[in-house]
Amino acid sequence: LGSAEDDDLEELKLDPFLMISVIGQEYLHVGYTAQAITLLKLALEVDSKTECKSSELKLSVLGALSFAYYQEKNYTQATEYLRMQLDICRCSGKYRISALRG
Repeated sequence: LGSAEDDDLEELKLDPFLMISVIGQEYLHVGYTAQAITLLKLALEVDSKTECKSSELKLSVLGALSFAYYQEKNYTQATEYLRMQLDICRCSGKYRISALRG
């Protein structure tokens, strides 16, 4: 890897948003849904202060939150986080969005 890639990797290793979101997603993976929600929401709060450089990471956290709320049968919150994902995708222009109504 070149110097720029090394710097990017080092920055990601120390990124609080990344660290908190990974731990939150692991909690979700092993079934600790309430703890996962707390950590994933904290990750979004940290991101709002530091502005994560990766929209893919933020999309991943939003998707995990949606899934966590779905697991808790809180479909209103699950849908809200899916809408946030969709809004980011629409704004970024990186993703092709079709066949969606509403």
